[in-house]
Amino acid sequence: MKNSAHFLQVFEEYKSSELYQDREAQKAIIPVFRQILAEALTIEPFTNQVLTDLIQIFKYNCSNDTFDKKLEALVLDEAKRKSIWDAAMEHYVPGYTNAGKTGIVGLTDEELQTVRNFLLDAFKLNTVQEAKKLVSEYEEKKVPEVKRGVYSPWLFYINPTLFPIFNNSYLNFINWYNIPNEYEEVIEPLHELKSLVKEDDFSHIDQVGHIFTKDGRLFMAKTLELGGQSIYKISHGALIFNKDFENEAIIDIVDQNNWITLNRYTKRGQGEKFVNEIKEGDYVYLCYGGDKIKWIGQVTSGIKDFSPDVASLFGPEKEDWIYREVKPIYFPKGETLLGLKDQRTMIMPSGNSTFWKIKPSELESINKLLFLPYFNLEVIDNDPNEEFGDQEEDETVAMENKSNHPLNFILYGPPGTGKTYKTIDRSLEIIDGEVPSTRLDAKVRFASLQKQKRVFFNTFHQNMAYEDFIEGIKPVQAEDEDSFLKYEIQDGLFMQACIEATYNYHVKNNKSDHLVEQLLDFNGLYDLLFEEVSKGTVKEIKTVSNNDLEINITSQGNFVLIHKGRERAYTVSKDRLSRIYDVYPNPSTMNNIHENIRDIIGGSNSTAYWAVLNKIASYRNTNKKTEIPVIAKELSYEDKKKVVQSIWSKRTVQVVANDKADPFVFIIDEINRGNVSQIFGELITLIEPDKRMGKDEVLYIDLPYSKNAFAVPPNLYIIGTMNTADRSVEALDTALRRRFSFNSMPPLPEDLKPTSDGIDLPKMLERLNERLAVLKDSDHTIGHAWFWNVTDLEGLKTVYANKILPLLQEFFYNDYEKLGLVLGDAFFEGNTQVDSSIFAKFLAGNGIAGQYEQVWQYRLKDPMKLEAKDFQSIYS
Repeated sequence: MKNSAHFLQVFEEYKSSELYQDREAQKAIIPVFRQILAEALTIEPFTNQVLTDLIQIFKYNCSNDTFDKKLEALVLDEAKRKSIWDAAMEHYVPGYTNAGKTGIVGLTDEELQTVRNFLLDAFKLNTVQEAKKLVSEYEEKKVPEVKRGVYSPWLFYINPTLFPIFNNSYLNFINWYNIPNEYEEVIEPLHELKSLVKEDDFSHIDQVGHIFTKDGRLFMAKTLELGGQSIYKISHGALIFNKDFENEAIIDIVDQNNWITLNRYTKRGQGEKFVNEIKEGDYVYLCYGGDKIKWIGQVTSGIKDFSPDVASLFGPEKEDWIYREVKPIYFPKGETLLGLKDQRTMIMPSGNSTFWKIKPSELESINKLLFLPYFNLEVIDNDPNEEFGDQEEDETVAMENKSNHPLNFILYGPPGTGKTYKTIDRSLEIIDGEVPSTRLDAKVRFASLQKQKRVFFNTFHQNMAYEDFIEGIKPVQAEDEDSFLKYEIQDGLFMQACIEATYNYHVKNNKSDHLVEQLLDFNGLYDLLFEEVSKGTVKEIKTVSNNDLEINITSQGNFVLIHKGRERAYTVSKDRLSRIYDVYPNPSTMNNIHENIRDIIGGSNSTAYWAVLNKIASYRNTNKKTEIPVIAKELSYEDKKKVVQSIWSKRTVQVVANDKADPFVFIIDEINRGNVSQIFGELITLIEPDKRMGKDEVLYIDLPYSKNAFAVPPNLYIIGTMNTADRSVEALDTALRRRFSFNSMPPLPEDLKPTSDGIDLPKMLERLNERLAVLKDSDHTIGHAWFWNVTDLEGLKTVYANKILPLLQEFFYNDYEKLGLVLGDAFFEGNTQVDSSIFAKFLAGNGIAGQYEQVWQYRLKDPMKLEAKDFQSIYS
């Protein structure tokens, strides 16, 4: 077998680890599980549920509650069940695996009998050859669902000295040692390894196979103490995406030599820091953008220049790229990054940074998200002098970020200057501090932030009202068919943004909050019942008079309850139940459940609400409480709103000097197309920077519909866009103008390039705008953005037909003489004078027909028939 000596070395390393001792202790559960299997195989009828229960009870993370239930289902003899339970509780160790399946469904009676006979026969075997034969015969029957990842742990528990565990987590292991990828064929080689290291059973072979990396190392828990050194992120993503590079050749060279490389002129000072800041002995982790993670290593050299032959691979940038040598120390179990695309902070692989220092305050986050799951490594900063400096740097960066971007600003300019386009870049600059190098990456990140409720996008229009923007009375869908149409106060988009931003502001600047903890507690309890009802574990709950209510789940995620023997169903909504829980977390304290509940949520079936409330409250006094934090990870919008309204109602005026809140962005496209006074209402004052929460002059108001207190958080940036051709800047509400910074976005012809047909787009646009500025004004010019993707005549004709000509016709309201002064004769088919003979004879007329003989009719050319020379005539 390949690499036997290597396996001996690896196994010796493993034996000196805590993992070895943990697995030794875990062996105590094997005879317990063997007994459970033996009893389960006697159950009649033998069903899919029996196999499902076996999967669940043997899982590594099986809870006490699940173990109890599954043991009762699998071991029918009460005396044997008690004996097994006592043995399991004495050792209190988990199972060996987390099977990929959560259950078995759909097997026929014949297939189920095949599985049972297969496992029963396994109890009788003693030799390797018998084991191979048994597995071979079972595999030939092709039973679905119960594949090697499911049945190999069962075989192991039956006879751990004969049957190894074998599943897809062993792929690195079998590839390294050239072991076949079939269970029948893997038995013999794994027996050889077991004998080689003198182990009695396959417990430790299973552990080593599970933690093995594709580089022939073990994925074991490790600790890196920085000891005053720094740790950096470096990304080689540019080596993949820069089309000027000989990508594969460069990647091969830097990977083979363990070099880290960077362009010395990389923006945001990253190139300069790579040259001057990082020291020999510092640590780096290397990634290729957000796609691949390579290793964590220690820098062993200063800056070096590439040899001429290697430098030439960088094309035009060959003199700008430099490198340092690194000694890789820690390797991931796998290089592919999964689930981290949305983690876009600078320290993460998907962040918009190439070379970035990880501050001590960020170690907890990157340990949790990257180092522990991918390297099984915890990085610890043990430099006592680092904390103060890190805090000072954080505050400086925060001040710089906030000073660079006004809280309220409007991008204004003529149509087609890229105002809406620019809002994406501005949003990313505010939130991430940088814009990705490609437009696709920027849009992906922007969409991700919208999904996270960090960015909100809204367009004003003539029918936009305060009720749409802040809050208003709207109809709501009835909860059941017997309910009438109702109206309730609903939040507008700006209110939603303020709720999300204020909640973040509060949580980031306050270490703990009783209301947040209580809501998380309720969510956990609610979700726990929801999960059990979904699985069918809970089908009925008790009323206050001890009657049974059948419980199920609606399509909207609420509970629906029916009294036994009746047809009418009652809906219990999470939001209403939460409001009751706020007042009565312990339902036994209610004096009169009907009055108490209706005082809080109005008319409803109080019996149903009490029953659900009592059920979830009962979980607090059981061992189910330990499962709650796993389920309740995040508050819903309605829960956040409760927290925020509680904060607003206190109307605190405390000044927050060091605001740690995350930035949020609210975009208002076409802000001047709505009646801003009507839409903003009393918010016109609250959006001022010094009137926001945490500031000296903070103001709170009472909203007209809900009567709730309201304030604008300091971490919500408002970006507006305004098309000056729709309405002049002066026509915008003066009160709003005083509260916004205005950023002009004029046409930029110099950003354009000539087409492949020889049409000079910069000159053409410049000349058109010169004429428009005279005939109209500078607000009625044409933006450059419409020409960004124009590379040839066909593209220009399309833009002219769909964008330019309709805009010019709107500017001049069919005044074709002025239109002709802008475009020229080349765009007209010819002009003809009106002949009065075309009119009908009307003797009573006053000679009006003759007046039209001095009128000219103009006919524009079909845009698709225009030639390059026609467009060139504009500036020639």
